[in-house]
Amino acid sequence: MHGHFPIVGYADRPFVYEVTLQSAAKSFTTAQVTARQPVEASKEEGRFPAPDASELLGPICYTAIVSLTLPQPHTGGTATQEASAQARFASILERRAPQDWPPSPPLDINALIAVIGNDVVGTFPMVEMRKVDMSSWNAGRPYDERRELILYRLLAPLPTQNADGTSNGWGANSHLLVHAYESDRKYVWVSRLRAVIAS
Repeated sequence: MHGHFPIVGYADRPFVYEVTLQSAAKSFTTAQVTARQPVEASKEEGRFPAPDASELLGPICYTAIVSLTLPQPHTGGTATQEASAQARFASILERRAPQDWPPSPPLDINALIAVIGNDVVGTFPMVEMRKVDMSSWNAGRPYDERRELILYRLLAPLPTQNADGTSNGWGANSHLLVHAYESDRKYVWVSRLRAVIAS
């Protein structure tokens, strides 16, 4: 998926998505996804224009090309999802409390750690990240079976209200955004590093 925000998105109103199928091949489909938002925040809690009220929606604020593989039998002969990380690595996770694992470096590169150090809690916006020692799990395993496990939590609670006490409309979506943001942390730090090198 390649997505871009050509203009800013607002937290006080919903995104209205339009999906246009581009191709439907034998093994995958490709769609164009665009999103627009109401031109104004709602005057009433939770009341926004219907998706077909296009004159009340602003310009496209998000666009993406998305490719999805079609359902296929699992290569191992099963279609069940593996157990959660908490279940699979319970014996490792129970060794320490979450806050007792060392801070996770933004990029696990020895040369970079030598420059910025390892005490980096709070230096990545929004989340505190802790790196679980997976050496006992990874020992002797081929590279494709080794795992890295990062525990993360918000540095502070997400606000759910505006300054005037009204709901800001984020709700559960804010937590999804934090997950997406955290998963891109390496790309964020690579971009910062390039900016520092360029300057």
